Amino acid sequence: MNLAIARKGKNTIQYFIRDCLRRGSDYIGDRKIIGLKPHLYDLKWTEDDVVETIEPTTGQITYNKLMTDLATTSNTIPELDTVNNIDINTFYKQLISIAQMSLSDVENHVDNTFSQLTAQQRNSLTLLYKAVLGLIKLELRKIR
Repeated sequence: MNLAIARKGKNTIQYFIRDCLRRGSDYIGDRKIIGLKPHLYDLKWTEDDVVETIEPTTGQITYNKLMTDLATTSNTIPELDTVNNIDINTFYKQLISIAQMSLSDVENHVDNTFSQLTAQQRNSLTLLYKAVLGLIKLELRKIR
């Protein structure tokens, strides 16, 4: 589900977040807005999409639709704490425990867990695991 955000009483979309989840006053999707003050903005949850254009001289983002062009969804607002019935605290604890792994920990894990694979398969899997470890560490750095 997507979220369109406009200044209170205005029809021009100021922010548009695809695949958005809400956690308190934070909205996270293809971009993040942290600490949104709801008394200053109108929010519209929608399945519709928009096309954004970046003004080359100013860098300002504009959208091809207005708030009134978007259909309001009747679905429940997706809360980050209840996505797929996962307890978010447990989820973060798992991410943090993975993020504490070193590159040699990853190599040992792959070698021990997938010993039946060929060396080439284990090397390929090790590269993927290391990439995921790097992404997890980057994402946790953004959240903290």
